[in-house]
Amino acid sequence: MGSLIILYDNFSDHGLLTGGSWLAALPLTNLQDDDIQRVARSNGATSAATKFIVDLGLPQTVDGIVLGPTNVTPGSTWRVRAYSDNTLTTLVYDSTLQTVDGDVINWANPPEWLEWEDPNFWYGIVGDIDELPQYLTHIIPEATAPIAQYWLIEFFDEGNIDGAVDVGRLMIASAFRPSLNYTDNNGFGLRPLTDVQESLGGLRSYWDRGVRRSFRAQFQYLAEAEVFGAAFRMMLRSGVSRQVFVVPNPDDTNYGTRRSFLATFKTVPEIQQLLAARGALAVDLEEVL
Repeated sequence: MGSLIILYDNFSDHGLLTGGSWLAALPLTNLQDDDIQRVARSNGATSAATKFIVDLGLPQTVDGIVLGPTNVTPGSTWRVRAYSDNTLTTLVYDSTLQTVDGDVINWANPPEWLEWEDPNFWYGIVGDIDELPQYLTHIIPEATAPIAQYWLIEFFDEGNIDGAVDVGRLMIASAFRPSLNYTDNNGFGLRPLTDVQESLGGLRSYWDRGVRRSFRAQFQYLAEAEVFGAAFRMMLRSGVSRQVFVVPNPDDTNYGTRRSFLATFKTVPEIQQLLAARGALAVDLEEVL
């Protein structure tokens, strides 16, 4: 299993976003808003309309990119490239084409086609449509993390059923990558957001407002330089109000999208000093909705 990664310190929140064709009422600047319900919406689904450029203001070492929630089509592709100049001529990093997670119909094989009664028939998607927010995540290997100021993000989803691409949030960020993975004292859960009212006779009425994902983990025997270096920097930059993105297992190709989510720390992580030159760290995260 790949070691947990937490993206934090979102450089794009202070950047300049330009390019593509986006609705004036739902502009690119909505990607810099903590409210993920305020989406940026493209003016059409062509690749020319859905791309955009991010100027971070100065070169930054970037470990990962997150976009979402988004309505991009499973099976479509997207790409991120970084440049050292504003004319986008000197390439620093290329993610190559990334495929959006989700099973789609193989139209070349009729036995795989859905029946018209199937609830997903009109979407052309195999299996249940996941009600969880959809995020696009690209983690850059630590050894190749680029230092760049200008980033080009492109979507290739001209067949989008909505006729446009919606994106609620953008993160171009640093990453906390602990050298030792979390121990057995961890948990992933769903916390129902349900209002309950009980009558005098005991009858309960429920108003279901969805669920919020949560994740907690503990890291034992990290080097003191790590807990008071990278971990302390993450704690200082994030607090309990600044958004982070948690990826419990970057190698999970089956359930990675269900386990990874935009979050805030429930409490600022606390460092425990165990032995000389060693420490422990616990994180407790709640999903941003």
